[in-house]
Formats: sequence, C-alpha cells, structure tokens
Amino acid sequence: MQNTKRSITLKVVAGYLLIAVLVVVAVWFIYNRVVIFSHMAQSNSSNNEQLFLVSELTSDLYETENVSRRLIQTGTKEDIVLYQAQLDSIKMNLVELDEQYAENQLHTELDSIYKLLDLKTENLEALINLREKERNTNYYKQVMEELNRVNESFESNQGYDDRFNDLEPYQKRVLVKWLEYARADNAQSLTNQTADSLVNSVKKVLNDFQKANIKFRQTIIEKENDLLDNDMVLNQQLRKILANIEKDEREASLERTEKAQQTLEDTVSIIMVSGIVCVIVILLFLMLIIRDVRRSQQYRIELEEAKNFAETLLKRREQLMAAITHDLRSPLNTVIGYSELMNKTQLGNKQRHYLSQINKSSDFILHLVNDLLDLSKLEAGKMLVENLPFNPKKLISDTVQNNIPANLNKDLEVIIDISEEADGQYSSDPFRIKQIIANLVTNACKFTEKGNIIVSAEIETKTKDIQYLIIKVKDTGIGISKEKQEVIFEEFSQENSGIEKKYGGTGLGLTITKSLTSLLKGEISLQSEQGKGSEFTITIPVQKSKNQKKPVPENPHPPTEKTDSLDLGNKKVLVVDDEPAQLALTLEFLKNHLLKFDTAENGKKALELLG
Repeated sequence: MQNTKRSITLKVVAGYLLIAVLVVVAVWFIYNRVVIFSHMAQSNSSNNEQLFLVSELTSDLYETENVSRRLIQTGTKEDIVLYQAQLDSIKMNLVELDEQYAENQLHTELDSIYKLLDLKTENLEALINLREKERNTNYYKQVMEELNRVNESFESNQGYDDRFNDLEPYQKRVLVKWLEYARADNAQSLTNQTADSLVNSVKKVLNDFQKANIKFRQTIIEKENDLLDNDMVLNQQLRKILANIEKDEREASLERTEKAQQTLEDTVSIIMVSGIVCVIVILLFLMLIIRDVRRSQQYRIELEEAKNFAETLLKRREQLMAAITHDLRSPLNTVIGYSELMNKTQLGNKQRHYLSQINKSSDFILHLVNDLLDLSKLEAGKMLVENLPFNPKKLISDTVQNNIPANLNKDLEVIIDISEEADGQYSSDPFRIKQIIANLVTNACKFTEKGNIIVSAEIETKTKDIQYLIIKVKDTGIGISKEKQEVIFEEFSQENSGIEKKYGGTGLGLTITKSLTSLLKGEISLQSEQGKGSEFTITIPVQKSKNQKKPVPENPHPPTEKTDSLDLGNKKVLVVDDEPAQLALTLEFLKNHLLKFDTAENGKKALELLG
C-alpha cells in the first residue's frame, strides 16, 4: 500500500515536471519566434526608412534644381540662402543613407552623388558670377573707350540693325543710344577726320565687341549645359538608387515573407506537436495513476480482508486460548487438589516420589497455562494496568524469595541488593512488576548452576515528578550469544534446541516480560556474553506517593485465619459447581473438615435449595 502511494506520488510529480519542461520548451521556442518576427519588423522599418530618405532626397533635389534655376535668373540673396539650406539637408540625408548602406554597392553611388552635388555647386557659382558680370558690364563705356583708342573722332553710321544683329535687343538698343549720343557730343571734334576712317574704326570696335560677347554667351551656355548634364546624372543616380533599393526591398520582403511563412508553419507545427505530446503525456499519466489507484483500491480491499481475517484469527485464537486455559485449569486444579489430599494420607516412599513428580508436572502445566493466558491478553490488548502504591524494596525481596526453588544448588548464591531510596511508597502496577521479577529470577535460577544471582534495585530521579525504578538481575549462567540476544524475546524461542532439552521451559517468559515492561511504559535491555552470564535491566517509570507512613499490603484482602482454625459449628455449606470432578474434590475437602453440605450443579438448583 505504501509503495502504491509512493508510486502515485512519483508519477504525479513526474507528470507535472514533464509538462513543466514542455511548457518551458514551448515558451522558449515561441519567444525565439517573437524575436525573429521583431527582427523582421525592424528590418521592414529600416527599409521603409531608407525608402523615405531616398524619396525625401529626390524631392529635395528637384526643389534644389528649381531654386538653382531661379537663382540663375535673379541671383537674390534669399534664393542663395534657400539653396544652401536645401543643399545641407540633402547632404545630411545622404550621410544617413550612406551609414545604412556602408557595406553595400550603393555606397559608391552615394559618393558619386556627393561629387555631382559639389560639381553642380561649382557650376552654379560660376554661372551666377557670369550672369552678374553680364549685368554689371557698361557697354557704352567699353565702346567709347575702344573708339577713342582707335580714332579720336567718329560720326554716326547708318545700318545699326544690320551691324548689331547678333546682339540682344536690349543690348542693341542701349548701344545705339549711346552711339548717337556720342556722335552728337563729338560732332565738333571730328572735323579733321574723314567719314571713312570713322566708319572703319566703329566697325572694328563693334566687331571685336561682338566676338567677345559671343564668346561670353557661349561660356554661359556651356555652364548651363553642365548644370543640365549634372542634374541629369543626379536624376539617373537617384533613379538607380531607388531602383536598387526597391529591388533589394522586394527581394528582402519576399525573403522575409517566405521566412515568416516558414517560421509561422514551424511554430504552428511545434505548438501542435507540443499540444499533442502534452495530451498524450497527460493521458498516459492519467492511465497510470488510474491503474495505480485501482490497484491501490484493490490492495486496500485485500488488506481490509486480510485485516479482518487476521482479527478473526486473533479473536478465535483468544477464544481458543481462553477455552484451553479454562479446560486445562479445571482438571489441573482437580489433579493438584487430589495430590494435596493424597499427600495427607499414609503413603510409602515410592508413592510420595510418584506424588512429587505429579506435583512438579502439575505446577509446570499450571505455569504454562498462566503464561499462555497472559500472552493472549497482551496480544489482544486486554491486560489492564493499575496504579497502586507499593514498597519496591519489600515487593522485590518477597518476589525473589518466593521464586527461589526449594532444591536450589548449594553452589549458587542469590544476593538481593536494594537501595534505601527504594524503601518507600511509590505508585505503579505492583502485580505486573512482580510478574516481571518472577520471570527474570526464574530464568536466572534455571540457567545458572553455580556462582551467584544478584538482584539489585534503585530509584533514579530525573525531575521532581518523574522517577524510574531500575531493576537489574545479573547471573553467572550460560549466557546468550550476541546473534541470539534479539531472538530470545520472541515467542517460543530459545537460543538453541539443546537448551530446551537440558533446562526445559516454553520460551514465553522473556516475551511476556518484554510485553509487560512496554505495557508499563518501561524499557528492557540485555548485556550478555556466552559462557559468562547475563544481566537484564528493567527501567519502569514510577511516582513517589505523598503518604509514606501507611504501607499498603500486597494482598488487599489477606486471610485473617487459616481454614483449619475455622469454627463453623452446626453451619451447612452449599457447594455449587458444574464440573463433577471439581465438585467431588470440594466435597472431599469438606468431609475432611467434618462439615455438612448440600450440592448443586447450577445456579437455578442452588436458588431452590436456598429458598
């Protein structure tokens, strides 16, 4: 039953531990999957951030291009500040994007954008300077200086439209006005020059000025073309970067989707497998526990049946022992009674020898019957313990003296050594203590042929209210081997079969002694060496009586007079007994005392005689 309970407990604990392990594994696995999904979400966020940066970069570049075109036309400080701010924003976005693609081929593309932006800035600055130079040029002053250098006087010439055909309308209009003004202003100073010389000088100056202007405009056009080419390359680079990022994002997104799908499938599979395993484990352990519970219940039923059977056997044994002891005592008492009657008659020596053997056998059987009855009561728990005052010294001395055999060997000496503390009134069960001492002294006398038997007793005080009566019976007998010192306290056991043949005995004395000691809440111990003797120590708790002056006799109702001294006169005795042999024995005793009597076999007849 105990093993079954332990088995159920172990299985329950093992089941919980296994489920706990599965839960831990499942939590660990799910946690890893959550981490993977978190990384995927981070990757998505990073890619989205990259796309956002590229889009913002593209938008800023377009805006910068518009500002640069407006800046070329106007050249205002506000547009310059706005252009520089947008350029700084673009560079910051490029730095952030470059950090994210440090180990990627886009790093080269981003470096080229840096260079193109720097080149665009240089071209824009050069173009602005040229535009500024064009606006600030004094054409009239240049022409006049050139004319003065070529010829000191000049006059107007017709055909300005044809000669200034390559100039801008605005330039042409301004130049003609200045020429007319100069011609009018210098009309008087040109008297010494001829018209042909003046015309040739003007032609030469205007032709040189036209060539310089054409070259200047070509420079502006080249700068504008450089800006356009630069913007085109920038746009191509951005489109390439966008295409690469979109391509990478599509591939990464596809890979993440596949990985997420695979991870999800693995997670679902493992969760399903874990759930199935948990269910199987629970069902398995449930089946095992149910089996153990059923087995435990079956064991309990069998144990209850065995217990009931054992109780029935014990009860029958008790009844059998009671019946045997009763049935043995009655004829045994008859035998003992008739032996006493025969001992009072005239007998020869041989007859007295026979009668002596009958008495010995009768005493042995009576002692055996009493032991069996005591053992039966002890096993059934029906032996009661009384708490009566007694004098340990007197009780032990009387018990030892009464149990010394009459035919004690002369080489054997019995010594009684009792402390003065034991000569007082103490409370316990004196009758059970007397039985214990009688058994130990009888055993010591039986197994000791020479030497001495020492019976000692003392009172040991633990506290004010707790005392112990310690009784020791030491002999110089045959002793007991260490291997058999535990066995001899069992029922019907002796050290070996030769002891029973040589010394006799039933093997119940020490068993009853140990049971009586336990009944009195005491202890018994043994120290023995084979061939040197044994020492039994009995420790029994006792209480010291408050009244030490009034000793209580061992027999509360001692006979005041002997039967032989009774004077019944003309009294008539009624003898009631259902055993004919006992009845006949009693009548013989009455006849020897010359008493009148009536007999009855049962109580009903006795009542009729009394009525």
